[in-house]
Amino acid sequence: MCLFVIDNLRKKLRVTAMKKKLTFLSVLLLMLAAVPGLGETIAVYASEHPVSEDGWYDTMEEVCVYLDAYGALPGNFITKNEAKRLGWVSSQGNLWQVAK
Repeated sequence: MCLFVIDNLRKKLRVTAMKKKLTFLSVLLLMLAAVPGLGETIAVYASEHPVSEDGWYDTMEEVCVYLDAYGALPGNFITKNEAKRLGWVSSQGNLWQVAK
């Protein structure tokens, strides 16, 4: 009888733990669904944002069109390694000073 009681108790604990996990996941999914813009698709039209290969761009739309047209970032972007070679130290927040 004691083994039967222990076995039933284990089953109840597993069910309770599973219910808690499912509740947590459900709440998490609801919270993520409430975040504005998450999973939202934005249409960007090249005709509305003309770019040239030698131009410098910083808006999301312009950079998106540039990436689509030329397959690379505009000339005003640098990689992390390039910034480090120029003297950038992230803890100092000196990117603008070294990248000019």
